[in-house]
Amino acid sequence: MAATKDPYPGNGAVGSPSWYNDNPNAVNPTHSNTGMYIGVPDQYVVQQGVTTSNTGHPSQRGNQEIWGVPHYTNSMVNALWGKGPEQVFNTQYMLYSLGYLPTFTPGTMSDKTAKAFENAAADANRNGITFEQMLSNRQRATGSGGSSGGGGASGGGGGGRSLARTITQTSVNLTSREGAMSVLSNALAAELGRQPSQAELTRFVTGLNRQERSNPTVSTVTTDATGTEKSRTTKQGNVDSGYQATQFAKSAPLAAERNKFQDSQYFDVIAQMIGAK
Repeated sequence: MAATKDPYPGNGAVGSPSWYNDNPNAVNPTHSNTGMYIGVPDQYVVQQGVTTSNTGHPSQRGNQEIWGVPHYTNSMVNALWGKGPEQVFNTQYMLYSLGYLPTFTPGTMSDKTAKAFENAAADANRNGITFEQMLSNRQRATGSGGSSGGGGASGGGGGGRSLARTITQTSVNLTSREGAMSVLSNALAAELGRQPSQAELTRFVTGLNRQERSNPTVSTVTTDATGTEKSRTTKQGNVDSGYQATQFAKSAPLAAERNKFQDSQYFDVIAQMIGAK
């Protein structure tokens, strides 16, 4: 979008020093949003990195211009998906301290975190302020005091109320029916010489998933007062599906069949050794 025509001739053409605090390098800095800035409609003209002088009348220059400088772009949200756990965690704590992300899995990027970032960024861009300024305003409004720290998309926890805490997150990785079929087929082929029935598969999956729920992966993250991660520990759930499949094949209900199959295997080997087969 081209720069908006100056409605105040005589006060200096758009981009001239008199409009931009006598900055001789600020020449036609206006451009269309084109969806770059979160929460700024495409049709709006935004000012990039400049401020207006008092001689201009920005509030009267048309309702399709944003004079506050927006800070957060859609590319920043996309970049979050490629950040490391610590940077994601710091961003989550900034969003948490701003009230946009009440709960989250520490250090794990998710659609929920991305949406919270978009909502916070939209509010920040419409007001031409940063997350840190938003946090400072929030602290003044709530009387919590303190100073903000860190930085928006690249990380940093918020100030104000202390963010020192330990968060424990549990997660369970359940084996699918298809995955269970694979390991159970191998076990029954070795122990019984056949494939499992659907009823056997159902019993195995039910028992295996019960054990997996009882042995979740537990992650613990400790942060200091600024929300900066200080330590992280992870205890992986320890359920071996292959071992459980073998135990299923060796269980009491299948003992008679297993013994019969093993005996047949034994006699086949003897027969081959003496040349009877």
